[in-house]
Amino acid sequence: LATVDRGDTISELATKLDHSESYLSRAVADLVEKGLVYTERDGRRKRVVPSDARAVERYQDLVRQHSHIDFPELLTGKALEVLYYLDQPRTVSEIADRSDNYRNTVNRVLKRFRDRGLVGTADGHNEFNADFDRLHEFARELTHHLHRQRLEAVAPKGTILWEDYDEFLAQTETEIDAEAFHETGLARFAAFDLQFLLTGHRYYFYS
Repeated sequence: LATVDRGDTISELATKLDHSESYLSRAVADLVEKGLVYTERDGRRKRVVPSDARAVERYQDLVRQHSHIDFPELLTGKALEVLYYLDQPRTVSEIADRSDNYRNTVNRVLKRFRDRGLVGTADGHNEFNADFDRLHEFARELTHHLHRQRLEAVAPKGTILWEDYDEFLAQTETEIDAEAFHETGLARFAAFDLQFLLTGHRYYFYS
């Protein structure tokens, strides 16, 4: 995603990234499934095009403006999850509580960003230096994008009412019968033989 320009072929990406074409094909297929790139046929070749998702735009802006930083290396493991909760100056404990991670894990991720000058600390609180708060924006946009993908796969007209890094609450007009979607709201009272006058909306908690 950091490397692809509009119209790169799988072969060209493989050369740029020094990976095999089969590896790149799998990586591109994963990005296509997530709606972050799409492919176009050009004769026998397949060209890869970045999608217009805001998360892609945010990421490629970061890469272009700070080309000396190896973002793909930085944003591995729990990094995106930690950055998601760095929306304001926070202590390691606060981020650990919000993200449900161990403090050691959060500290290890933040150290990676502190060592490169992207994050600083003051009075035990961690915050972004300069304009690197766009890393938080990217984490938020990517999370929202992936939540929308999950919801649209089972309820195309659904609306996300609330979201967190790995959970969200959705309003739909149709029933959802899919793993990790749990019906909530007044409709759930029917399980206890309590009936309410319901609107045409259903509510589901994804977790």
